[in-house]
Amino acid sequence: MKVLSLLTLTCLIAAPAWTSEVDSLYHAALARMNEIEPKESVEEFKQVLKKDSKHAPALAQLTRLYIRLDTPEFRRRAVEASEKAIRNEPENLQYQLLHGEALWNRGFQREAKAHYEKVIEKFPNTAVAAHDAGRHIFGEYMITRDRVIPQRRAIRTFAKNEYDQAIMLLEKSLEVDPDYQDSYYLLGLAHLEHRRIPAMQRVMRRMMRRFPDDINVQLFFAYSHQLQGNLLEANKLYEKAIAEMGPEQRKMMESVDLIASKEDSARISKAMQVGDDGEWKDSAALKEFWNKNDPLFLTNHNERRMEHYGRVAYANLRFSVPARNIEGWKTIRGQTYIKYGKYQQRTTGVFPMFKETWYYGGYRFTFQSVNGVDGWGFAGEVGPSSTVDITGTDPNARRTRNVDSRQVAETLFRRSTNTRWASDRMREGYFEIQNRAAFKKKEARFVDPFQNRKYSMPHQITAFRSGSGKNMRVEIAYAIPTGKLKANDDQMIVMDDGLFMFDYRWQDIYRNIRPLGQKKPKGGNAPQYLLSQRPVELPQGMYNIVVEVGDRISGTIGTFRAERLFSVSESRLDMSDLLLAQKIEMINPSPEKRTDLRIAPNPLRAYRTGQSAYVYLEIYNLKKDEFGRTQYEITYTISVPEREEVNPAMFGAVALKKVGGLLIVPTAEELAQAEEDTRSSSGILAEGSVLDGTDGTVAEGEMPDQEDLVGDAMAGGEENLKPKPVDFEVQYMPAERNLMAESLEELRRAGQQSRTSISSVYAGDQSDDFTFLEIDLSKMPRGVYKLEVAVTDLQEKKHVKRRAIFRVRN
Repeated sequence: MKVLSLLTLTCLIAAPAWTSEVDSLYHAALARMNEIEPKESVEEFKQVLKKDSKHAPALAQLTRLYIRLDTPEFRRRAVEASEKAIRNEPENLQYQLLHGEALWNRGFQREAKAHYEKVIEKFPNTAVAAHDAGRHIFGEYMITRDRVIPQRRAIRTFAKNEYDQAIMLLEKSLEVDPDYQDSYYLLGLAHLEHRRIPAMQRVMRRMMRRFPDDINVQLFFAYSHQLQGNLLEANKLYEKAIAEMGPEQRKMMESVDLIASKEDSARISKAMQVGDDGEWKDSAALKEFWNKNDPLFLTNHNERRMEHYGRVAYANLRFSVPARNIEGWKTIRGQTYIKYGKYQQRTTGVFPMFKETWYYGGYRFTFQSVNGVDGWGFAGEVGPSSTVDITGTDPNARRTRNVDSRQVAETLFRRSTNTRWASDRMREGYFEIQNRAAFKKKEARFVDPFQNRKYSMPHQITAFRSGSGKNMRVEIAYAIPTGKLKANDDQMIVMDDGLFMFDYRWQDIYRNIRPLGQKKPKGGNAPQYLLSQRPVELPQGMYNIVVEVGDRISGTIGTFRAERLFSVSESRLDMSDLLLAQKIEMINPSPEKRTDLRIAPNPLRAYRTGQSAYVYLEIYNLKKDEFGRTQYEITYTISVPEREEVNPAMFGAVALKKVGGLLIVPTAEELAQAEEDTRSSSGILAEGSVLDGTDGTVAEGEMPDQEDLVGDAMAGGEENLKPKPVDFEVQYMPAERNLMAESLEELRRAGQQSRTSISSVYAGDQSDDFTFLEIDLSKMPRGVYKLEVAVTDLQEKKHVKRRAIFRVRN
């Protein structure tokens, strides 16, 4: 009896030393987990289990490491380790949840659901159990919803059931703990993915009442308004949330590395910094970037910048991995979403591993995951660090880089006659982005939210030296088609006419929006265009010019953008742009300056056969002789331009045709025929014809009209005709003030020709001079022409030239 008591006492005394050794080994391994490779950590925790095979904390850490290593064998070991941990400590909630995670990662979804049900029953007052179960079932929903299998109707039913289960579990989590933030986020995301935006907004409002300082919930709430098209409210909420961010969080939100060019990104990153007061400051480089990418300056917010905020918010809501403390914007899928936005189509699969593919216009991304919950990477690799490249060897991919998203929607789930899926063939036709190198090369994607309301306005921008000699007088004229405008109940047209000017880096220089209103023209002779003119005076330099005209009733937006260098030499021979006009009249019989003329500009650049075209120009820095006289020669030449010399947008068109050696703007009938011939899906947008002079200087009917133009895409392309000489005649009529010409070269009209010219020599006493010309187009065939004006200073034998493109129509 004494011996037995002694042995018992010895064991009781020795036990604390042995337990202390196990705990020391465990804590040492725990401390080194983040410093060494996962496999090394596994060996260290195994040493703990050699001392005590039932050490539950070591078993739990092994489970986490096995899940992290994420191979079939390690996933099997994770389930075994977690089973041992809960067998030894069945009342430990964390171990129970970890076992459910291990089951799910191994692909035992049914067993995992059953286990979570038991955990919820065992721990009814714990929010995390219901949340984790809801999180996994929501992951199943996201996979099921977009599965490509024959039984689509059954799939939708399964997906709806999973959505309902996830919502029930997440709401249960919040019943238990109304302050469990992760459940709010996931609940809002589930409603969002099920396209129930109002339900998402109700969840976000509930969360904002409990967590008024939570910036993320403010971003998600703003994003929901953005999805509904309520951009003003969304912008207000984004601004409020961003204003409350700390400097580091703001820097993350404002980062444009994923969407900017390499040059822009370098400039912006260098300039991004926190002010001396610890507050975030928008750099000039960042403001310039957003100005350059703003799709509509008529609004008081930048839709592209708002879209970026929304993408970052969604990426953090959808792709974050809380268990690994990884924010969504750092993941492969999160970065892809930020750069390219919402996919046009998404498909999922589960064999041989979890997979989802995002389709965009002509290219796609495929991601894979072993468990379908986290660890998503580009196809062929798994994990947040995986990276992949564009495969450019497939000829089908190159031919179909611009596949219409509607084709995907119509074809993706339709079964072919031979039981193969049409979606397989569609996938083969997409340009695949497989790794980070290709991901970086492919430009960011943004869809202009106003693209279906915008149209290109015919315009003309001409620059002249101002009276001071240092600045430039810029005259901007554009034609607004009345067919695009809608009258209100009082038959009034109300527009916002905006002019926005920036320097070469898109730094703000001038912004002005003026309201315009007038009665809508009626009747058969009603003008089909309204003329708007915006003269401005600027220092010499490179500028970006944006004009936008928004109709308040119909919502249509006429616009154009141009980058122009406005510069005139202060000393050497130079000249202005050529101003094409529909009419030039002399107010003063002997005009000595520009204001002595009444000029009606022609932004359409179109004239009818039989009408006259007018051109005005100014000449600078003519050399005077010893008697104070100048002598110079002007040569006017009209020819057929090369296709690359003509921008169809200057006529309000997007394409030209070549017929009989001439470039022409196709009529609506020609385009319709071409569309029928090619069975193109491009839509035709009819525009107006006649410009009305709103300044009162042009009477109705004086403006040459224009055929209907296409507004989306040109169908048919160029005709396969052999080039041949063009036969035309032109009569040049210099202004009366220039009839003092010492010589006048006769037109060359010998046989067929593709250009005509006239030269005249002038004498004067002004260093700066101006002139204008009338051109009789009565014998000019329909087509697009180039007018080139060359000025030669005969005193110095120096010359300068300018050109302008115009159009003759029947």
